[in-house]
Amino acid sequence: MSGLDYAVRDKVLWMALLALCLVSAAIYVFWALPAMPDTVPVHWGVGGVADGWDSKGSTVFMGAVLPLLVLALLFAVPFFDPRGRSFNRFKGIYQGFAAAMTLFMVVMGWMTPLTALGLLPDC
Repeated sequence: MSGLDYAVRDKVLWMALLALCLVSAAIYVFWALPAMPDTVPVHWGVGGVADGWDSKGSTVFMGAVLPLLVLALLFAVPFFDPRGRSFNRFKGIYQGFAAAMTLFMVVMGWMTPLTALGLLPDC
């Protein structure tokens, strides 16, 4: 079987990232989504000013679902490694990248509700 050799510490990292995504998605759906106005910013220009708007329902994918999909993809990629166990040579780097990308997706997903609720300044 190909993929990473997961030690207990590695499994804790992936479980922590999964918990972060699930908690973020739950808070997004049950708190932020009902509190947001019907029209919310979905794109910001170079100057940091919101220049794209859409309905709040359209933000569920970016805020709640996309971080989970990215995490699932990053977890699954090593298992499709055609060379067997080549991911094990750079496991620490890959897991660091996976953690950083997952955190980035969670933060980016929260940009819309935090701006729409007035918790982030609209530059």
